[in-house]
Amino acid sequence: MINTLDYTKKRLKVYFRENGNTTTDGLSGSFFYPDKHLLINRRSLILTDLLTLENKKIKFEDDINIEWAYLINSRQIQVIQSFSNVCFIYDLDEEKIIDKKNIVDESLYPNIFRWIYRGQDFDTNQVEMELLQKTNNQFTSTYFKIN
Repeated sequence: MINTLDYTKKRLKVYFRENGNTTTDGLSGSFFYPDKHLLINRRSLILTDLLTLENKKIKFEDDINIEWAYLINSRQIQVIQSFSNVCFIYDLDEEKIIDKKNIVDESLYPNIFRWIYRGQDFDTNQVEMELLQKTNNQFTSTYFKIN
């Protein structure tokens, strides 16, 4: 849920229990692919194989704030961060981030406040994102389609 006055997002709490410890995270959303399901949280992802029901939990450091993530292919996940201009690719085989880059040119789009997920095309895997820029407490909104 997004507060339209200040564009903050309220996330549902997600609880994980591993090795006798409980940790919390915030749900961003999920997406179904033909044979996989991707659960997207603020600092973690869970990829489930729908044929075998095996899942892979991917946890990131506290400084990561995920807005959305999507499968590039069967072994790589593109992750878009909320409050930065950074996206990165997580490789499932190597179990690490393999590429980090800016989403847009900051000289063309200065004062980036946050990215907001708006939709994903199932057939092409194209993601619709809204970029909010903030200058003098005024917001400017631009929509992008990201592959």
